[in-house]
Amino acid sequence: MHLPVRNSAARHPVPQGSSRSLPPTAKLTLSPLPSFVLSKLQRMAKSDEPSYPHLALSLSDRLALERTRLANERTLLAYFRTGMALIIGGLSLMNFFRDYIYVWIGAGFVPLGVAVVVGGWSRYRFKRQRIHANMLTALART
Repeated sequence: MHLPVRNSAARHPVPQGSSRSLPPTAKLTLSPLPSFVLSKLQRMAKSDEPSYPHLALSLSDRLALERTRLANERTLLAYFRTGMALIIGGLSLMNFFRDYIYVWIGAGFVPLGVAVVVGGWSRYRFKRQRIHANMLTALART
């Protein structure tokens, strides 16, 4: 998304002889993620490429591998969504209710949510390795 930078010279003129310079009017690229996160995601996308162009795979096999990989990623996102809901629910119970039972239930939801996120991440990595290993095994047979 490109947004123009407003020229602030008309509203805030710089006095003559001032060493401060105004930036020229330019377009900024706004991103919801920091650049280091974007570069990390790009590196991960390149390293996780499931389709190997130098190997002979039919189109249906390539699509099947891509569907399997995407299903694994959807499952990871479901684990994250569930874990974040548990964490937020636990913190809400602890903040908005003052009875001890609600505070203890909320205190139990927070580590349970963290455990769901960590368990989902480890399951995702294990399944990703199995997908790649099974793909290479199937390719070795052909």
